[in-house]
Amino acid sequence: MALRDQLELGPREVICLVGGGGKSTFMEALARDYERSHAGVLITTTTKIFPPLANRRGEAQQEEEDWAGVQGRPNAQSSTNAEASIGAETSVSVECWPGLRPLVLGESVAALRRALGEGSDGSTTSVSTVGDTWEPSPVVGTAVLSSGKLDGVPVEWVPKLRDLPGVEAVLIEADGAARLPLKAPASYEPVIPSCATLVIALCGLDAQWTPLDDEHVHRAALLAELLGLPAGVSVPPEALLPALILGYQNAVPEHARLVAFFNKADAHPPDQVLVELARCAPVDVWMGAAHPDTGPLFECVRHIPRRPVAVVLAAGLSRRMRGRAKVTLELDGVSLVGLAVRAALDGGAQPPVQVVAGQEYDAIREALERDVPMGRHGCDRWRIIRNHQPERGIGSSLALAAKQARGRDLLVLLADQPFVRGTTVKRLLDAWERETTAAAAVLEDLAGVWGPPVVINRSLLPQVLALTGDEGARTVLEEFDARLVRVPAQGAERHDVDSDKDLGHAERLSRL
Repeated sequence: MALRDQLELGPREVICLVGGGGKSTFMEALARDYERSHAGVLITTTTKIFPPLANRRGEAQQEEEDWAGVQGRPNAQSSTNAEASIGAETSVSVECWPGLRPLVLGESVAALRRALGEGSDGSTTSVSTVGDTWEPSPVVGTAVLSSGKLDGVPVEWVPKLRDLPGVEAVLIEADGAARLPLKAPASYEPVIPSCATLVIALCGLDAQWTPLDDEHVHRAALLAELLGLPAGVSVPPEALLPALILGYQNAVPEHARLVAFFNKADAHPPDQVLVELARCAPVDVWMGAAHPDTGPLFECVRHIPRRPVAVVLAAGLSRRMRGRAKVTLELDGVSLVGLAVRAALDGGAQPPVQVVAGQEYDAIREALERDVPMGRHGCDRWRIIRNHQPERGIGSSLALAAKQARGRDLLVLLADQPFVRGTTVKRLLDAWERETTAAAAVLEDLAGVWGPPVVINRSLLPQVLALTGDEGARTVLEEFDARLVRVPAQGAERHDVDSDKDLGHAERLSRL
């Protein structure tokens, strides 16, 4: 199985690699996995790294020596070193050295975007097409320093690089470890963009029983303080997982996932104590060995099932309902918002269902307390989130909803679709479980028009968080039309209530 499928990676991933013990090797293995399926990928850093080798042999020292060998040397006949002016004050260079991935260096994000995906006439091509020309995938940065290291890109550039046509993923090395297997991050580390979707924290298994000193651990004093260990002692295997979680969990954006990966298991088998601890970790844990040439050899030691977070949008202003709170109107004795929450729960959504409410907050709470009573022992079946600015449109409600996902996929229902029932949601979730790397699962009518309810891949949550005004999920998903799981609608499931006429029609349908 491809590494992308094992990690359940979706479209437009921004993957940050942190920690020690093989970040560059892992990044190369992941890049090659994307390339095997002809997917466009950009490689970069938010710090400074030696440019990755196209044919690396897995040795960090060898990488440095090979890069030093081509530094300052005239380009080989088969390589290029083209420089073009982009705008009045910015330029970009494309450097192809033997043995290295192509380097695309730009003084601005506009220059990089032009070099990577835009022609001189402003037309766009895909990074996959560029990758066919530059095989393998390019490494992006701002400059090559005198030390031979690549100076990375500012975090605010990352979303603009991610959104280039054809980019399936951006791979980022987000901190350094001085080639040591274990580290503690400094106060300014890691440098993770807010649009990151997955943070993979690595540790080399050769760190088991290694001395806790600066020769063997990067920032040993910080790690000793973090773990409460005396300086100089041998690091016990059971300390490695806390080192990753405590060191990096606070740096992970709230919508992103944190995964722990223990590398070099082929040469340094994990202690059984570490394996047992990993099996009850609060994050997914993988162990294995990253080999770019032969492919990674991984075992998932801990996988936390993540049902999508269910959200009901109920903050509309009901402008066409003559001042009445639309979602609290009843059909067959149950409020519309109550029907939506019931559908989510009956369809298998994990409680509590998040309900985004606007100016009708109190009325919605009263309706839900009546129509969807709390579970036994006070168990929350639903929770209301207040949108204090519902006039900003559905985009603001969707952005609030995305904040609740916390690294999980997002199931979005509207509170004005009374014929979406538990069976509807179950069909949607079942279809999604079979295609979790798709962009979304949507409900499609006989005319081929799709819409809510939808399940949105967690990899697209940063784009959902950026929605404003009347921009709905379609704004994010329309470019992924070929990657939608389409679930045929049945009966009146796509019918919505926006007016008194719609409500009357729904009442007639319910009596059939």
